[in-house]
Amino acid sequence: GRAGGIGILAAMAAVDGIVAETVRAGALAGIAGSSVLLFAVGATVGAAIAWASLKGDDPGRVGGALYAADLVGGAVGALLASLFLVPAFGLIATAYLVALWTLAALPLAETGAA
Repeated sequence: GRAGGIGILAAMAAVDGIVAETVRAGALAGIAGSSVLLFAVGATVGAAIAWASLKGDDPGRVGGALYAADLVGGAVGALLASLFLVPAFGLIATAYLVALWTLAALPLAETGAA
């Protein structure tokens, strides 16, 4: 139910916050550290798509639409972050902004809109 969606969004925000903190602390150690964080992000996105697919009449259509939105959002987000946000605010502040943006989606899960 809604608790599952809220939990998934909270986990996404937590992963974003962990990324910001590990970058700030200089603890992101090469490929190994990056791989663990990328795995965590991928797992939360996959969980969000699976959770949302359970809510519709056609899980394939819902999951496919969300996956497409994730791909487009990832491309737009990468361009936005690399061209504007990181140069303007720095890597750490941008990571915190992403965590806050994810937390801002929590009310959507509470209302069932997410």
